[in-house]
Amino acid sequence: MKSLKKTSKGFVGKEIIIPVIVLGIMVIVLFYGMRWFNGVNDEQNRVLTEQSLKKAAVQCYANEGMYPADVEYLCENYYVTVDTDKYNVVYDCFASNIMPVINVYIK
Repeated sequence: MKSLKKTSKGFVGKEIIIPVIVLGIMVIVLFYGMRWFNGVNDEQNRVLTEQSLKKAAVQCYANEGMYPADVEYLCENYYVTVDTDKYNVVYDCFASNIMPVINVYIK
């Protein structure tokens, strides 16, 4: 009597290689997706920080009749927080009655 079992010819781990490759591709896609998401999140936080500084400067002008001379004044009196470890703030105040140039950059 002949046996009904067939012996596999060729590479023994063929059933394992394809799932491992697919898993590797999925890990790589997940890694780059997380990096992209972190970049988008950092940019949104930068924009929010810049907007809050501008809003506080306008509020200061409305309350006091002049724009503040520096960012520290906004942080102390108008409760704006800036993560100085992450961002560089350019605050250029030309005159007390002209809106200052406020830019926030990611370090």
